[in-house]
Order: sequence, then C-alpha cells, then structure tokens
Amino acid sequence: MKKITAKQKKKAAEKEPAIMGRPTKYRPEYCQEIIRYFTVSPLDSENNPVPPPYFQEFCLSIGITKPTLHYWIDNYPDFSYAYSVAKEKQKQLIITNALLGGYNASFAWRAMANMHGWRDEKDLNVKGDMKIEIIDHYDEDSNDQATV
Repeated sequence: MKKITAKQKKKAAEKEPAIMGRPTKYRPEYCQEIIRYFTVSPLDSENNPVPPPYFQEFCLSIGITKPTLHYWIDNYPDFSYAYSVAKEKQKQLIITNALLGGYNASFAWRAMANMHGWRDEKDLNVKGDMKIEIIDHYDEDSNDQATV
C-alpha cells in the first residue's frame, strides 16, 4: 500500500471540490428579464384589465421550476433584488386593477393574501378581571404543579 505524503494531502486539500449535479441555468440577464416580464400595463389596447403575471409563468418561460427560482433568490443577490422589484410590480398591478374595478374584489383580496402576505387584523378587547397563574415547575411523579 502506497503512503500519502503531507505534501500530497496539502495539494489535495487546495483543490476545489468537484461540483456535483447539472450546471446552473442562471444567467445575469435574468435579472432584467424578470423585471421586464412583470412590467405590464394594467389595461390592454381595448381598456380591458390584463391578468397579473405569475412567477410560475416566468419560470416556464425560461425553462426552470419554482424551486430553482427560489434557489437563485437565495444565492444570487442581484437576482434576489430583481425578484423583489418584480414582486412589487405584480402587487401594484393587482391593486391598480382592483381599484379600477377590473378585478373582482374577492379575487384581488385573495391574490394579495396568497401572493403578498396581506392579512386581516382584528382588535381584541378583553374586559373584566383576569387571573394569571405562572407555573414555576412541574413534578412529573405527583402531577402537582407549583405556582408562584
């Protein structure tokens, strides 16, 4: 059996690790392309509302999947920024067409909740006395709780 020298170990450690899997389809041009894809006029030539562009459609147009899109967002800062701009353009289009009456209000609300995290907030008012009991520890053997 042949011995590996310290010099050979050092040389092997300095080599770049082998890249596994298929090469990325990412191209820097996709930063401008995603922004262009989401830059849409709210009305078509006949003044009808246009449907909003979706990220799934963009992925299909360049031959990738949504997980790949999210990988790019996480690993390419320029693309992450471009994605944020595209997302804001999508939001603006939905809001504009909803305010113009071009989209059903229920659709617009659901779209904004699902695609942009909009939520309904409700105030909760509690009246009356409340007793708060803090459990300091729990004794598993006796099922007794010590309170403070």
